[in-house]
Amino acid sequence: MLQPQLPIGYRRTPDGLEILFVTSRKKKQWILPKGGVPRGMLPHNAAAREAMQEAGVLGTAQPEPVADILVEKRSGQDMPGAARFIFFRIAVTTELAYWPEDYFRERKQVSLERALKIAGKAYVRDALQQFKDRL
Repeated sequence: MLQPQLPIGYRRTPDGLEILFVTSRKKKQWILPKGGVPRGMLPHNAAAREAMQEAGVLGTAQPEPVADILVEKRSGQDMPGAARFIFFRIAVTTELAYWPEDYFRERKQVSLERALKIAGKAYVRDALQQFKDRL
């Protein structure tokens, strides 16, 4: 079973809370960064690493997951079965001008309400709602 770690990068602004999104590589859809956990690395640190690599942000990763969601994949997909998505809060403190994937990804921050609308996957919306409920 896959267990990607997804950072929910956020920052507080005078206008409220903002959530970090990046574009996907192929379809250029707005998504949350995600990746696996290298051997020997704690999951929340892996999520922070993905936020830096894919979105060029640094911040404090909370060790407790904000959401842990099991998704059954439909047959016909690349890897049928189940995937467990674990979401961690990352309090964004720095946005880098250049980062490892800046040549094929864009980033943006949107209000939490907007994030709930543009998240393409139901499990991402569920995780964002759980994030909102825990504020």
